[in-house]
Amino acid sequence: MTLSPADIASIERATLTAVAPERVETLDGWLLPMDHGTVGRAHSAVPLHHGAHDPELIDGIAQRYRDAGLRPVFRLPEAPSFEAWWPVLTARGFKSEQPTLTQTGALDGLLSLARDTEGVSLDLRPDAAWMAMFLGEGLDPVDGASRSRALSRAEGTLFASLREGGQTLACGAASFAEGWLSMHGLRTAASQRGRGLAGQLIRAMALEAQRRGITRAFLQVDAANVPALAAGLPHAIAEASEGRMEALVGLASSFGGPRQRAAQLAMGMHFSVVCAEDAPRMAAAGLPAGADFGDGMLRLYQRVCADWPRGSVGDDFYRMLPARSAVLVLSGGADPATPPRHGERVVQALGPLARHWQVAQAGHGVLALGCMSD
Repeated sequence: MTLSPADIASIERATLTAVAPERVETLDGWLLPMDHGTVGRAHSAVPLHHGAHDPELIDGIAQRYRDAGLRPVFRLPEAPSFEAWWPVLTARGFKSEQPTLTQTGALDGLLSLARDTEGVSLDLRPDAAWMAMFLGEGLDPVDGASRSRALSRAEGTLFASLREGGQTLACGAASFAEGWLSMHGLRTAASQRGRGLAGQLIRAMALEAQRRGITRAFLQVDAANVPALAAGLPHAIAEASEGRMEALVGLASSFGGPRQRAAQLAMGMHFSVVCAEDAPRMAAAGLPAGADFGDGMLRLYQRVCADWPRGSVGDDFYRMLPARSAVLVLSGGADPATPPRHGERVVQALGPLARHWQVAQAGHGVLALGCMSD
């Protein structure tokens, strides 16, 4: 979904409606929410558009927060127009932390996340079970009290609960403001994850938004919150299949940006390796186009590698010798790039000291999963 400056402004206003700061001030195209609680968005200065802003505003905004007895915090977009801000902020002792991804989309995609809303209720006030799940075990008491106060101030918010047998298994909050549905605090009991309960909650929220004449939604996710990002992948793929790539590109952007270049893949190095080691063997392999992904990536590499500078690789490079030590080969059962059959071939070549372990529902990069350390 392409956002206009008016859309960006409405999202930021809707965000503050949902997090309910104690008060909101304004300054030259900025919203300055003031709050003594622990919810970051409730006490972070945010621009109403992503165009040019004079870095000289930094000191004035920071002083507003100091005058209110608050630590100045800026919530800035990863946009070229703010490149001039980073050196100034760094010089004043600010540092970048907790990158957040804002996902936007049409309600139609949310409605397709589940077939029904069985067991879901939308209530004007959260009950004790909702609060217990939202706050979670082990939450800092000060943080919990702050979030409870913010919820009590929020206007236009409905509290969604999914119950089975009198037990609350999933919960979340839906805010309807500025022409947007925004979803916050989505939680599912650990023992119930993987059942699609969050999809049922979101469908119920989307149906209520539809009843109110709202057609768009947004969700703000901590870029490090992999489960939350993964939950948006089915919708992003469905959108991409219809030619709407924004959701998929948005998810991809969560893995790096202008301020996280150290985490990004160096594409020059990538092509230097692939064009030397893999591309020469592609033509000889005679592989048909993939049933799921076609030959788009193959044609991309053929075009790039036709002119990319590279070294040569001898035949010995491709010869795999039997393993002399124990080897564990890992595969993701849902990995489209290196599926489990590749792991099986490697194990056969390595011999009896090799073992192949498949993680059934995992994709690419199995070693990075938290459970692998166990």
